[in-house]
Amino acid sequence: MKKILIVIFIFSIISFFLFSETINWNIFFEDLINKSIAGEKIKIENKSQEFNLYAEKTKWIPRISFDFPKLIEWQKLNTKINMLNSSYSFKLNQLLPSNGNISFISSINSNYILGLNKFKHTPSFSLQFEQPITNTAFNFINEANKIKTYKEEIKNQKAKEKFNFIKNFLIEFINLQIISIEAEHTDAEYLYAVENDNIAKEKYKNGSIKKSKLLETRQNEILKKQDFNLKENELELTKYNFFSNYNYEFYSLNKENKDSLLLFLEEKIKDFKDIDINSLNHQNFLLKLEKENVKLKNAPKFIITGSLYPDDTKNKFTQSYKSSWDVLNLKNDIWIPAISVGFYWQPDYLLLNKKQIDILNLKINKLDKEIEILKSKNRKNRLLKEKRIKSLKKDLTVLNETLEEQNLILKDFEELYKKNEITKLKLLEANSYYKSQKLLYIKKYREIIISLLKL
Repeated sequence: MKKILIVIFIFSIISFFLFSETINWNIFFEDLINKSIAGEKIKIENKSQEFNLYAEKTKWIPRISFDFPKLIEWQKLNTKINMLNSSYSFKLNQLLPSNGNISFISSINSNYILGLNKFKHTPSFSLQFEQPITNTAFNFINEANKIKTYKEEIKNQKAKEKFNFIKNFLIEFINLQIISIEAEHTDAEYLYAVENDNIAKEKYKNGSIKKSKLLETRQNEILKKQDFNLKENELELTKYNFFSNYNYEFYSLNKENKDSLLLFLEEKIKDFKDIDINSLNHQNFLLKLEKENVKLKNAPKFIITGSLYPDDTKNKFTQSYKSSWDVLNLKNDIWIPAISVGFYWQPDYLLLNKKQIDILNLKINKLDKEIEILKSKNRKNRLLKEKRIKSLKKDLTVLNETLEEQNLILKDFEELYKKNEITKLKLLEANSYYKSQKLLYIKKYREIIISLLKL
């Protein structure tokens, strides 16, 4: 518990200096993302997106595989002769942007007759080209567009995650500002009610008011105390949750930082204006890819294979291990070349793929319409948003001017109270008016923040 209090105290000191001085909001949010739990979630999401791009890029690197179906096999040829066999192969596969692939396969079977000390090796080599036949089979440009689209989506996702983080943080932060000022306001009202109750008690003793009036002031004081305690508890709980989510201690913003935050959002929001449209475009792109993959399932495949293997009539057992390899010298006429052309097709006679493509077409058309509607809606909303923010700023200016005037009046009341020219009740009443005006101002400020965060 002691350690936790020390940590909170340290963050309180840091936060105090940050919020009492001018904040660079770009640096502020970058630091906050780096150290908060919500920021860690963003990092995980960004890494996942980067992995998808990496997987897409590296699929063009040839894949190597090794196969050892028979490391060693014992075979009894007859009652006296036994033979050991082994078999293994090596495969190099290269995907092509045309959705086809080229494979190089090298395999070897080795035989050793026990007792007779006879050896034989049977290697083979083949090069195979396989190509599905579709209307986009040789669309090499599409693959370049795919990489470009993945990169754009990563950039868009990062922007979206950052925007959501800033949005959630600021809404919670400004709400906490409001709760804090509400606590100040309920405190001011409670102090006013306490002083009013004290005056009522004196008047009741002097017989200038009835007991019913005293009970009314007492009842009001109890209710104001309840409001104050409940608001204080709400503030402490909200602060704790805020600290847990963002690893940041709450402090009130000064006037300069409030103004700089509005300027920051007005400028920064331009970077996020099309993130929803970009996300829909990427979804549309993925659906089109899925559609192409469905077409490939039952597309006819054209296969060309070239191979080289030894003639069994010339590749015979030899008396030594070395000579068994010498026989297979490529200069010898033991090798037989071969080439074959093949065709493979599994027709979609149940029309399963066609039905799946029809569904995907409906989804693609739906997304196309959504994108057009969203573009039109965004254009209208931006015009309305500009007018609304302009109007809210005027309101905020009026409220701020009144707040400053109320602050000056409160200071005058404090001077009058020091000179015993007014009662404490009058001073507390002026303080309550000031806190009430402060609350109106911060609520209007929240309206502007929320309006700016609406894309």
